[in-house]
This record gives sequence, structure tokens and C-alpha cells, in this order.
Amino acid sequence: MLNSLYWWLTLFTLLVIVGVIMEGEEIFSELRASGWMRAKHKLAKFGFALLVVGLAGELFFQTRIESEDAKLKRDSDRKIADLRIVAENLRSENLALEAKIAPRKLPPNAIEAIKNVAASFSDRKISLWSYGLDIEGRLLATQIKSAFDAASAPIIDSRGAMISSAVPRVGVIVTGSDEELVSALLKAMQSLSPVRGPVPGAFSAYSLTIPPAEPTVAAEIFVGIKPTDP
Repeated sequence: MLNSLYWWLTLFTLLVIVGVIMEGEEIFSELRASGWMRAKHKLAKFGFALLVVGLAGELFFQTRIESEDAKLKRDSDRKIADLRIVAENLRSENLALEAKIAPRKLPPNAIEAIKNVAASFSDRKISLWSYGLDIEGRLLATQIKSAFDAASAPIIDSRGAMISSAVPRVGVIVTGSDEELVSALLKAMQSLSPVRGPVPGAFSAYSLTIPPAEPTVAAEIFVGIKPTDP
């Protein structure tokens, strides 16, 4: 479309040039013999007409070109905006996918909160469990254990001791008879969305490698498989 408009603009610009030349010829003709005046006058009229037509056509097609340029720019801006939306959607999907496959991690404030709980309840026994074949869960359990170690608080380390269970347990589960301790652990690990379990030793019944947990254990932390939705 623009190529056609530019062609017409060029044509009318040439008409303007021709018209200007003809008008100039009228001026020079005044210096010549008076017998030439009538022919030159007609030529000047024709040149004037070409000049008017050329100027009108040039203005018209210049306006059309500017309009087409503006339309192309709008179309280009719209396409760019659409591409940005697509790119942002892809970015959001990638972030969601990364969140699903990324290993769980304790934020610094949660580590500090667990350390405080461990220090406050250092006189009570706490056991820590995870599945044997769940590497991601074991890594998270190791972070929890590190918080207890930093507080110099004892913990019964049963990471990787759970071989299987009838129904795969998802997320972090805290259980125990000591309600105060269980509540404190749930609050400290709230960034992991922990849930309260039934009774102490409930996880031990599914273990194929060790005997049930000691009755004196006040609380148990079980790190199950990562939830599908982070």
C-alpha cells in the first residue's frame, strides 16, 4: 500500500516541478518580443494548472502516507503489546513450573524460629522423619535438623528411615502428645504449610527398618513428599 502511495506522491511532485518550470518561463518571456506573449501566456496557464494539481495531489498523498504510517505504527504497537503479553504469560508459566520442581527451602526467619523452639524445648525428645528414596524431602529434613543443631538441641534423627507408607504422605506433618511443643513447631514452620498429625509413633508403624518410636517422644516431624502445588 505504501509503495503505491509513494509512487503517486512522486508523480505529483514531478508535476509541481514541471509547473514551476512553466511558471518560470512566463517570467522570462516578458523579456522577449511581445509576439511571444500570447503563447507564453497559454503555457503559463497550463503550468499553473499543473502546479495546482501537483500541489493538491502531493498534499493528498502526503496525508495518506502519514495516515498509513500512523496505522502501521498502531498495528506494530499492538503486535508488540500482544507479544509482551505472551512473553509475560510464558514467564508466569515458567515461574510456576520452576516453583513446582524447585526443592523446598526454609527461609531464614523460619530457621531462626525453629532454633528458638528447639532451644525452648531442649528438654523434650523430638524425632525427625523422611522417606528413604525422597531426596528432596531429605534435603528439607536436613535443613530442619541443622536448625536444631545450631540451637544445640537434641533430636532423634530418622531421616530416610521411612521406606514406604500405605498412602504417600504429602507435605510436612507434625504430631505428638505435647500440644504446646506441637503448636510451637507448627508455627515455626508455617512457611512450609505444616499440618497436625494424629499421635506419636504414627509414622513408625510404616517403617520397615526400625522399631516404633519411643513412647517418651514428645513430638515428631515428618517431611513427606513435596505437594504438587507449592
